[in-house]
Amino acid sequence: MVDYDFGDDISFDSLISRYEAFIRPLEPQLTPVQWQLAWEVRSRLKEVRYLLNRIRVLHRAVNVDPIGGASDVHGLSSMEELWLHCEALYHFAFRAYKILEKMPFARQFKAPGVRDVRNHLIEHPTGESSGVVDRTFLVDWQGPKVKGVRVQGTVGHLMDSGLYANVREFITAIEKVLAR
Repeated sequence: MVDYDFGDDISFDSLISRYEAFIRPLEPQLTPVQWQLAWEVRSRLKEVRYLLNRIRVLHRAVNVDPIGGASDVHGLSSMEELWLHCEALYHFAFRAYKILEKMPFARQFKAPGVRDVRNHLIEHPTGESSGVVDRTFLVDWQGPKVKGVRVQGTVGHLMDSGLYANVREFITAIEKVLAR
């Protein structure tokens, strides 16, 4: 029996609270623009939390009925909605990533899973570092994967480690910033 990863160990609640407590005393050290951007990260983390929670529900639904899943009022199957939410999560997490890596308190911030999936598999798939243009999505025992199904000639290219692994890495990178 395979243990499926639904990301149940991942939590943003304490991370968001700790991030808020971390940035509040930094206001005098930051420019007004940096201060606003620091608070945007908080908003992005809340959006990622929402999307992750929705992804877990959809992942469980798809795990029960991988082919079908009733279409919702928007005309999407459960699998299509899962795919949509996964790509949205990568966009919002990447926005937080881009802000954090430019902040004076987080210059060493790195979360390559989020960055690489967003940049090479979603946003710029025709680039030299990707070359994976087939629009595919896979849900396996490790969770959802963008472009997890490959055609001949693209197997050796960047592979998505899975949404939950990438979110765990993203959280760990933020926790390193907060530990300073």
